[in-house]
Amino acid sequence: AAGAPAAANALTPRRAAAASKAERLLASINSNVAFMVSFYSSLNSTQAEELFGQALPDAQESLLGEEPKGMTTSTTVIAILKAFVCTSVLYLPNAFAFGGWGSSLLLLAIAGGFCTL
Repeated sequence: AAGAPAAANALTPRRAAAASKAERLLASINSNVAFMVSFYSSLNSTQAEELFGQALPDAQESLLGEEPKGMTTSTTVIAILKAFVCTSVLYLPNAFAFGGWGSSLLLLAIAGGFCTL
């Protein structure tokens, strides 16, 4: 009986594998972000114009030019909400698998019905 709480707190092999997958995913995301930052910072204006249709602003040019416009508080809030929604949409197939396809589809139909009222 004394070993039961310790066994209950231990990760099952499936959860340990899921945690390992999550750690690998986060490491992959971090390395990809670092790569993208180094890639975009290494572009010269000609390469940027070929890729994006316009040259990327130079730091000195933006300081000498007009005042940067930036985002208002409301557009910042909307951008953060959009980021959360996008990541949630990417997680939906996994959520369906964990919840069971039948019950997930049933609940999705019920939620859709409530949204149309």
